[in-house]
Amino acid sequence: MRLKIWPYLPTLADTHDAVAELFTAGKPNHSSPFFELGEMKRADPASFERVWGGLKIAIDGSGPTGGWYRNPHALQLHSPAEVREMVKAIHCAGQQTSVHAVGDLAVDTMLDAFEAAQKEHPRPDPRHRIEHAMLPSNSSLRRIKQAGVVISTHPQFIYAWGDR
Repeated sequence: MRLKIWPYLPTLADTHDAVAELFTAGKPNHSSPFFELGEMKRADPASFERVWGGLKIAIDGSGPTGGWYRNPHALQLHSPAEVREMVKAIHCAGQQTSVHAVGDLAVDTMLDAFEAAQKEHPRPDPRHRIEHAMLPSNSSLRRIKQAGVVISTHPQFIYAWGDR
């Protein structure tokens, strides 16, 4: 079995902390929640690389009522500016971003952030990911393809939301 670690970063401060602890050459921070993972990386880089996936953030809730759709009831977990800053930090550290984004507006916001990071700091094949992306628009699908974003959707949602 292949296991990958994708630490969840609930805040911009956590994002900066993870990047500093895991991907810069600075002094280890013993109070960081990522200190032990950083120690693993420093002690055995090969093992770290085998289990490392990337860093995960969430931008919206779940389901037809909690996703960040173009409606007044959307659940937005971060502002677009904060999302851009989180993605930029992860992208500049050479890491893959995985994001929970269900709604169409959440997907578009993430695409904006991915495209901005890649434009400002180009790197080959960043392969950022969007988890779920349940109802992207046709223009979003074109942007996803153009940017090489990986979509990891869950077919059980299609069944649960009415395609029975």
